[in-house]
Amino acid sequence: MNTLIKVTHKCSWEEIEARKTYDMKDHAGKFITNYSLFKESENSLIWLADVHNYKELKKMMNSPEEKALDKEMGVKYQFYSLEPLEV
Repeated sequence: MNTLIKVTHKCSWEEIEARKTYDMKDHAGKFITNYSLFKESENSLIWLADVHNYKELKKMMNSPEEKALDKEMGVKYQFYSLEPLEV
């Protein structure tokens, strides 16, 4: 996994999980693979993923449709890049 996305949301876990599942089956699945969602609390989650095209991710995240859904669902993101460590 090369990306960690911390997500806070005001909608239910079921709504945010359904949205991410839909996104992965639709457009995001073209440049994101091997993802996992972890419920951190009632209103936050951790999303680990292999992002293969950050330019496409940025384009998708900044589209008017995604921005409107984020506002409606009270979603905010923090992005972190990950690197494997040799131990």
